[in-house]
Order: sequence, then structure tokens, then C-alpha cells
Amino acid sequence: MNHLPVFLLSGIGLSILLILTLLSSDDLPEVPAFPMIDKVEHFLAFGCVALALMFDFGRRFGHISVKMFLWVVCFLTALGFLIEYLQGAMGQGRSADFFDAVADCLGAVVLPAACWGMIRKCVALYLVDIRPSGFGSNELSRVKRLYMSSFPESERRPWDDLLSRASDPGARLNLAVIRHKNHFAGMLTWWRLGDGLDDLRYVEHFAVEPSLRGSGIGAGAITDFVAMEKTPVILEVEPADLDEMARRRIRFYSRCGFVAHPGFSYVQPPYSDGLPAVDLMLMTAGRSVDLSDAAARIHQMVYGVVPSQSAE
Repeated sequence: MNHLPVFLLSGIGLSILLILTLLSSDDLPEVPAFPMIDKVEHFLAFGCVALALMFDFGRRFGHISVKMFLWVVCFLTALGFLIEYLQGAMGQGRSADFFDAVADCLGAVVLPAACWGMIRKCVALYLVDIRPSGFGSNELSRVKRLYMSSFPESERRPWDDLLSRASDPGARLNLAVIRHKNHFAGMLTWWRLGDGLDDLRYVEHFAVEPSLRGSGIGAGAITDFVAMEKTPVILEVEPADLDEMARRRIRFYSRCGFVAHPGFSYVQPPYSDGLPAVDLMLMTAGRSVDLSDAAARIHQMVYGVVPSQSAE
């Protein structure tokens, strides 16, 4: 899908729509009729084209909005009335019908509105390609630059340690590149903290290129990651009382389906000697998680702290 021209889907839909509505009535196939079938056909045809247009606008601009929706409705409503006028003026054995145009307008309004959540999800999934392997040295250098600039020293592991762990096929740590339309857009490191039914994914680091922040790419990436498997996801964030940036980050993850757990006391152990422990807050997505068990797993597997030494 990433390699298709942006407005190809809606272009195909509009072409088919124009051909079917402006053909001579003698050229159209016979369809088993029931009362108002022509109105239903108009409703569905214009609704499907509206869905394609909304999806293509989302692909082009990185999100969908009410403004785009209103533009699509106005465009298809005008097109519907124009088609009815042409049907009456072209002498193709078809007549203009005001109520067909009304059905066109209703389809353009109702189907995109009813499928709004689905369109947003499809756009998010289109925007993001999370690639856990197969990236070259140039992309890896961009991952390193973004990693080093996005996280303070107390909240990141040494780069060589991250790289060696992620390169080990048997390791639980995974390094993934986030791409937007086949261009580097961000990075994500995550751990698998269990096996089988008790599996749990822990997001250690997640960052999007500064120039792309606020574009919806980050939300698409983390939403896509959560949806990749049925296992729950857990991550650490700075508490809301730290500063406005921390509150914005919590709101971002909440919009992506994560639940904050401010009542659970959690401390991130230091990554290396000489660095301080950091008071953080856990957020989870997916099915419910035993926070005490999850914290113990994170401390032991990620930070190398045995359970008896874990700070909670």
C-alpha cells in the first residue's frame, strides 16, 4: 500500500462511479429489483467513494479531520447533483432524479461518519511500518542520534550495550525502526518479559523524529505496536507532577489506549553505576496486568536487579 499513488483508490472509485452513472441505460446489467433499490445503490456507491477519499486524504496528510470530512461531503454532493443533471441532459435513456442526489449526499455523510474510527485506524496502520530488522548502517546511525538526543543519560542504557543485546538472536530486547512512507521516522526498543499465556511486552524507549512530532505518526506507531500481538504492553513515564511535558506525554499515551497507574509506587533502577534511580509511573495497554509482578520482571530482566532488591 505504501507504494501506491496517494489518490489511486479514490481515483478508481470516482472513475467507476462516473462510468456507471453516465452509461446509457441499455448498457447497464440487469439487477434484481426491490423498492428503492436505485436509492440504495446511490447511497452505497457515494458512501464507498467517500470512504476512499477520506482514507486517501489521511494517507496524504497523515491524519483525518472534520474539515476533510466536510470537504468530501460538499464535493460528492455537488458531484451527485451534477451527475443527475447530466443524466437528464445527455439523452442516454436516463432521467434526472432529485432524490438520487439526496441519496448520494446521505451516503457521503453517513458511511464515513459511521466508519470514522475504522478509517483512523487504517490511516494509522498505513502511516507506520515497524521494522524489527533489516535496516542498514545509515538508518542505524539515525537511530543512535535520535536515541541519544531524546533521552537523558539517566533514562537510557549505553548505546553499545543496547546494540549488542538487540543483535543477539536469543535476547529478549528488540530494536525496531519506525518508518513513515518508507522514510525513517523513529525508533522503538521493547522487551518480551514472558512466554506463552504470561507474555508481556515492555516498551523501554520510543521516540519520533522531532520534525514529525505532532503529525500522528507517533500515535500510529504505538497503536500499531499494541495491536501487533494480543499480549499486554507496559511502559514507564515521568509522573504528571513533574512538569507540563510529562503531563502531555501521559495524555498522548492515554489517547493511544494506555491506562496510567499513579497509585502504584515505581522506581526505575539506575542503568549503570553512578547514575540515580528515577521515580516513574507505569502505564499499561491491553488486558489487565499484575503491576507488582510486571515491575519485578522489568527490574530483573531489563535492569538486572534481583526481586529482593527491587524498589516498589
